[in-house]
Amino acid sequence: MKKIIICTIATAIFASCTQNIKKEDGLTLQSINEQKHIPNQTAISLNDSAVGLLMKTIPFQDSANTELNRKALKYLNKAIKVDSLYQLLYSNKVDVLKNLGRYEEAIKTLNNAARVISGYAEAYAVQAFLYEKMDKLDSANFMYSQALKANQKRIGEEPKNINHQINLAFLLLFTEGKTEALYEIEDIIEKTNDEQAIEFKAFIKSFNRDQFIVNY
Repeated sequence: MKKIIICTIATAIFASCTQNIKKEDGLTLQSINEQKHIPNQTAISLNDSAVGLLMKTIPFQDSANTELNRKALKYLNKAIKVDSLYQLLYSNKVDVLKNLGRYEEAIKTLNNAARVISGYAEAYAVQAFLYEKMDKLDSANFMYSQALKANQKRIGEEPKNINHQINLAFLLLFTEGKTEALYEIEDIIEKTNDEQAIEFKAFIKSFNRDQFIVNY
């Protein structure tokens, strides 16, 4: 299972610089919704079947990988019909659609997810990344602003949650730039001396937006 870790929005869905397909393992459920919702067991099994197929993908075997992704997509679509509130399914479906180059469908999937899942702030940011990848910058900027508002709402609801604060620094990379993101993370470090924030400061310093979007 290929994953990278940046920060909590990054650990959940914002971290999808590389393939971020996930099984139900109790460790990947980062969002508010996922902490509250108890997934349907059939949906979990269907998701795991999709993940099992995607684990078989081989670099540079485009034809075989495309077929595996298409089969995985069928499992995920079935799972969403069983449990439309299970956020992990949407995350994985978006990753599969990205693998297939179907970015518009991925955005539509995120729109559907945001309608049925309360507080799904990640959906806005991922749409922004996809719009930027397609060079639709006005749409991207609007979705970045929506993601920022959603995350600030989370901070208001849980002001002591360090992950929400780190997420804000991550989003500032896209809305305000690296300097503002560094100011934010340095303020967090000064107040909390949090190890994750210290590590994320190094990430911000080396962050390359163009490369991030290309790899997304």
